[in-house]
Amino acid sequence: MKIDIEIYNNHYGRLKKFLRLYYKRHFFENATPLIISFLVTNRCFLKCKHCFYHEAINDNIKMQAFDEMSIDEYEKLSHSMDWFLTGVFCGGEPFIRDDFHCIIDIFQKNNKVSWCDSATNGQMTDSIVTQVEKIVKNNKDQVYSLGFSIDGFEEQNDAIRGTGTFEKSMETWRECKKLAKYYKNFDLYICTTMNSINQHVLPDFIKWSIKALEPNKISLLKIRQTPRAGNYLKNIDPQYYKECKEIICNRVKEGLMGDVNKPQTYMLTSSYDYVYNTMITGKRSFFCYAGMHGAFVDYNGDIGVCEILPIIGNLKEFDMDFSKLWNSDKAQQIRQLVNKHDLCKQCTHEAEGIMPSIFFEPNELKIIK
Repeated sequence: MKIDIEIYNNHYGRLKKFLRLYYKRHFFENATPLIISFLVTNRCFLKCKHCFYHEAINDNIKMQAFDEMSIDEYEKLSHSMDWFLTGVFCGGEPFIRDDFHCIIDIFQKNNKVSWCDSATNGQMTDSIVTQVEKIVKNNKDQVYSLGFSIDGFEEQNDAIRGTGTFEKSMETWRECKKLAKYYKNFDLYICTTMNSINQHVLPDFIKWSIKALEPNKISLLKIRQTPRAGNYLKNIDPQYYKECKEIICNRVKEGLMGDVNKPQTYMLTSSYDYVYNTMITGKRSFFCYAGMHGAFVDYNGDIGVCEILPIIGNLKEFDMDFSKLWNSDKAQQIRQLVNKHDLCKQCTHEAEGIMPSIFFEPNELKIIK
């Protein structure tokens, strides 16, 4: 599908105007970031081989973790924050929390979050369907995206996530598809993480997913940090990643995954280019704005500029006041590490690295022409 340059430029102009409005609040303090990642729980009943969060995982899902943030604490936190564009709400498995939909609702109402996004392993069908409907029904003018974490066909997915997880995910996907027919503010997509086990099948899996599942988009993640099963999972051939990203980019250009005339449509495909360039060169290929335009909130109230760098502090020690903690002396110290720390040198972190940074110079949204 051909881009209408005039329409695209109009959308781009509105995006720039919005970003200038957002930027103004950073003149006198470190204000609420544009994109915030929340890990709302550390509970999960799967033991995925590629999981980067495994050291924090609590597999006793029947008992709420004693230091998991409460609804009242999320409410108080939200009132200490300004509006922000995107909230990424994950875990653990977020739908383990019966009140997960309440957390989303708090930020949609109090902080006018335009787009909320979550990832699920798709195993808790009833909880997922029930809570998703509450989310999309209560705030029809705000988009909610749900990504199903599926890492290849049944053989590869179950080898990574556990026997029977692929079929259960498909069952839940079909139920969520029914919801998507009635709620236009609900996006359903596939989120797949490339590692050494599944890399050889992911190009075919992505093609199959697009045709058989008809997702709103495909989110291609690169395995990162310290996987549960070992660093051998990080031995990825860049050619497989390139093939996957090109398949997705072509579908975007064809207009099958978003409006080709809107800059935001190219956000994910642009991030793939940055990741691929880092894989080829061995050097981080973007300027990171973590700590300014991106932030990380852990399940227990720990705040960081991203998941990788040291924690700034805990919200509970600051009476749940995000602004106070975000502008503390410790925050300033950690913020100085961004782009300079050894962990930043080969970073391909999508959530709190590329995504919050991609709208701002010297980065750019890359449109494949």
